[in-house]
Amino acid sequence: LMIVAATMSANAANEVTINDSANVAVGDTFTYSMFISDAQSGIMGMQAYVFYDTDYLEIDTSSISFETLNGVIFNGNLDGYMTFNFSDINNYADFSSRSQLVSMNFKVKKAGNTNVRYFIKEMYDSNMVTLSAYTITYDIVYNEKRIRRQGGSLWHRQKIIQKF
Repeated sequence: LMIVAATMSANAANEVTINDSANVAVGDTFTYSMFISDAQSGIMGMQAYVFYDTDYLEIDTSSISFETLNGVIFNGNLDGYMTFNFSDINNYADFSSRSQLVSMNFKVKKAGNTNVRYFIKEMYDSNMVTLSAYTITYDIVYNEKRIRRQGGSLWHRQKIIQKF
């Protein structure tokens, strides 16, 4: 019994726990992807941020990708966050069903607990009206295992309702 406890403790000392849902070994890389769904209209533009703790994580700026968006401008070389915005007056982004917003890889620098968080500063439709209801989910992929959460299941789903 003591050997098992020591083994578990040693493994935990070599991992970081991300968003209370994924354990990744120090030195390894994982993918963090954000998705939007349930948007009531096409999105013409937005500005958003992804925050992370540089004590624990190092972003791979060459891995940052935007599968659904055109005209993206981003900066991943900031201390503890990356920011992006886009505007496309000809091709609105369709997030009526679950579609990837952004994806990026992080390398784990040290063991402990940390979070990767996001903030949508603004998101507007073709009439320059701020979207007031949509759903954001994220996936963490490590060792070919996709981790999502919602309550006790394997989905993390956060309903975002913005009122201005």
